[in-house]
Order: sequence, then C-alpha cells, then structure tokens
Amino acid sequence: MPPPLGWKVGNSLHPYYNSMLCRFHNHMCDMLKQHGTGLFENKSEATNAVNSYKEYIIREYRKTWIQMFGLPDFKLHIDVES
Repeated sequence: MPPPLGWKVGNSLHPYYNSMLCRFHNHMCDMLKQHGTGLFENKSEATNAVNSYKEYIIREYRKTWIQMFGLPDFKLHIDVES
C-alpha cells in the first residue's frame, strides 16, 4: 500500500514507513551534529525543517509507489460462503 495521501508528521503510518523515517531522522540528526552549526537559530526551527522534509519524503514515495504499482482497487468484492 502507498502511504496515505496528505500525510503529516504525527499521523499514523505503516511500520515500514515509520522505520524508513526513523532511519532518515537518525541520519539527519547525526549530520546536523557534525555539520549543522549555524544552519538553524534554534532547535524548534531545525525540528520543523526535518519534519517538513519527512512529509516531502512520504509525498514523493507515494507518487513513486503509485507510478510503479498503481492504486489498489478497494471496490473489489470477495464473496465468502458460510
């Protein structure tokens, strides 16, 4: 399944996407500690920038997923005999 349309930081995600964003977050924090001096005036500004980029990642990943696999058809009906 592609990530949900319009996903924002704080909304729920499939564990796969949570794991993907966690790796990004950890890598970004390491990079900012090593090379980020002076990039942001305060921690909340850095947090907002990272969160905006997470939303961008999910939006682009959704586009790629749909281009590769299409959208699932939720209108399919499966009959189950009792």
